[in-house]
Amino acid sequence: MNPKTLFSLIVFAVGASACSTVDSIRTSDESKRATAQTTAFWDDYFKLHPQTLVSSSPQELTDLVAEWNKTDHYNGHPAPDENYSEVSGDIEAALKQIPKSVFDLMKNKFFGVFVARDLGCTALGITIYDGLDHPTGGLILVDAKRIHQTANGWQTEHQNLFFDIKKGKLEGTIASQKANTHITALRWILSHELGHLISGFYPNLNDFRTLSWLPGSSEQPLSRFEDNFPHRPEIQNVRAGAKLFREDDFLPIYHGLEQTNFPTLYAAANRFEDFSESLAAYIDVVIYHEPYKVKYTLNGKLKKTFESCFVKKTCPDKMDYFKKLLTVHEL
Repeated sequence: MNPKTLFSLIVFAVGASACSTVDSIRTSDESKRATAQTTAFWDDYFKLHPQTLVSSSPQELTDLVAEWNKTDHYNGHPAPDENYSEVSGDIEAALKQIPKSVFDLMKNKFFGVFVARDLGCTALGITIYDGLDHPTGGLILVDAKRIHQTANGWQTEHQNLFFDIKKGKLEGTIASQKANTHITALRWILSHELGHLISGFYPNLNDFRTLSWLPGSSEQPLSRFEDNFPHRPEIQNVRAGAKLFREDDFLPIYHGLEQTNFPTLYAAANRFEDFSESLAAYIDVVIYHEPYKVKYTLNGKLKKTFESCFVKKTCPDKMDYFKKLLTVHEL
């Protein structure tokens, strides 16, 4: 296996959704050393299959996700997508828009994007481990059927997972009219999953986590904003088909979010989603100068517009963190 060969395919990208419809990540403990998450499996796999940037998922990988779906009561019966070439160009185009420094953080061990169908989610970042529980690589698994929405269409669907909207209208915007393409949506999705993989290589991320989270070893640590944002602990329970909040909750929740340094609502779910969402939002908003808005209208009247703290520049601590981490300049 030669990850450096694969990495050479994406170095010119300079500058420039839990299984349900929300993106998620699994750890080695949760998978109980599943075969498809071991270095030995991928060493053998790449001896038989030339390593490329985008390819069809191995059966063992989709079988693993099928087990996770069953355990977590998600829909989806994953299978490899042999027609992956129909989406490989789009995936490569989105990857090329992600700064090189993001892949540098993967230490040249990004194994690529693998395409499946019927995952039950948009994408997953999966870390690979050796026998000593050391991360040795990472990959992204995507569902070919779920990556054709425009950026704003995808973000609107994502926002509506949180609220049971019956009377009003909830819209998400992460792209200007010109950039409102499925490639921009893919850039966000892949950046988010890369954030999870980077977390696998830097499991502590203490410098980042202290910006928003209280110290402690709790599996569900408290943020620094619980008093002003009491709904925050509930966000991590998002599931497709099970709306977390009533429509009347929208205004107080987004008012609470504005009192924090979380750039998106999903970033407030937990420490892992905070890093992944913040990375994706930083790339989109700060590097590409795209908007990030969530609008709620009722009876034709605009009731609330939320803009990310990266847009309003009200979370300079996180902006400075990612500027130093990525060592890239704004375009």
